[in-house]
Amino acid sequence: MSRFVAQFDPGAINEWYVLWDLVNINWEIARYRRVKATFVRLELPGVASRLVREAGAGKIQGHRSFLSRIQRRPSVDEEVLAEIELTLNDVSDVAIFRSLKSVVQIDNIIERLEIRRDKLERQLRTQKAFRVSPATKNVSSYVQSELMS
Repeated sequence: MSRFVAQFDPGAINEWYVLWDLVNINWEIARYRRVKATFVRLELPGVASRLVREAGAGKIQGHRSFLSRIQRRPSVDEEVLAEIELTLNDVSDVAIFRSLKSVVQIDNIIERLEIRRDKLERQLRTQKAFRVSPATKNVSSYVQSELMS
């Protein structure tokens, strides 16, 4: 919040409300990006196991450990993948493809939030540009008092 306060210097209460919305949207975007990464990460063990089976490497020791690790912490044994000439990037690509529907839905949500964030930033900049500074108010009141006398 302090970074946004320093950047936009809200004055009136309505600027604070807009700033609060802006901070919340940034947190939402970060959360959805984490969710997207989690979808892919959770697909990795299943994808790795399937790729090893399809490569005919069922005799490779420990290939079933991909799935058994899901309960504890999803992980992939890169040595097993190397034996069938695959890398973790290959498995990640397939995992992204398998979870593509969810990833695309999350990307759409993130895109809408980013559009909203950009509008709020423009709104704050516009409000700040039209804000009258205290020095300007003093000069204006001085000029008006001189004109009146």
